[in-house]
Amino acid sequence: MKQKGKIFMIVVVAFFVCSLLFLAGGGKKEEGITLTVSVLSGVHKDPFLAAAPLFEKEHPGVTINIVEYPFSDIYDKEMLEAASHSGAIDIYEMSNGWMPDFVEGGFLLALDDYFAEKDPWLDDIYPAFKGLMQYNDKYY
Repeated sequence: MKQKGKIFMIVVVAFFVCSLLFLAGGGKKEEGITLTVSVLSGVHKDPFLAAAPLFEKEHPGVTINIVEYPFSDIYDKEMLEAASHSGAIDIYEMSNGWMPDFVEGGFLLALDDYFAEKDPWLDDIYPAFKGLMQYNDKYY
C-alpha cells in the first residue's frame, strides 16, 4: 500500500510540474508572474511545497503561491473561483470525482495537445492512474 501511495504522489507532482511548465511558457524567462495553486491542506500540500522552489529556480521571475483549503471547503472555493473567472487560482488540485463538473463548466484546460508536443512519458504511468486524469477521452 505504501508503494502505491508513493507512485500516486509521483504522478501528482509530475502533472503539477507539467501544468506549471505549460502555464509559465515552458522555460521562457518571465518577470513578475505569480501562479497560485489551490491544494488540499495537510500532507497533500507537501509535494507542491517541495516542487515550487525547484520550478522557481528554473523559471526566474515566476513565483508559486500555494493556498491550502480543508477537504470540506476546497470544492466550493475552487468552483466559486472558477465560475466567477476572478483569476485568483491558476492551478487546481481536486478530487478526480469533481473533474466532470469543472470540465463541463469549461474551467479546465485539456492537456492533450501539450502532451503530444512535450511527451511527458504517459506510457510510464500506471493505467488506473492515467484513467483518473481523463474525462471524455481527454487529459486534464
